[in-house]
Amino acid sequence: MFQTHDEDAMTKKLSPAEVISKHAARIMAIDGVIGMAEGVDRGRGCIQIHLARENGTLKKTLPSQLDGYPVVTIVTGPAELF
Repeated sequence: MFQTHDEDAMTKKLSPAEVISKHAARIMAIDGVIGMAEGVDRGRGCIQIHLARENGTLKKTLPSQLDGYPVVTIVTGPAELF
């Protein structure tokens, strides 16, 4: 059987920063999402998605993981410019 994909690309795990960069445009375009960050959840690396307000419907539309990293939502309130 022949491999049709680059094995190194398939086994290489992206860093949290690379995952954020890869998905930021799509995630940040969702109404109510105000930011993304690297984080730690239960001792493991995670992707944090910051929300302007508590919204159960929005949380259900967000992915539970991105490229193998769990997604954690954090309500930080609306972004304010100073």
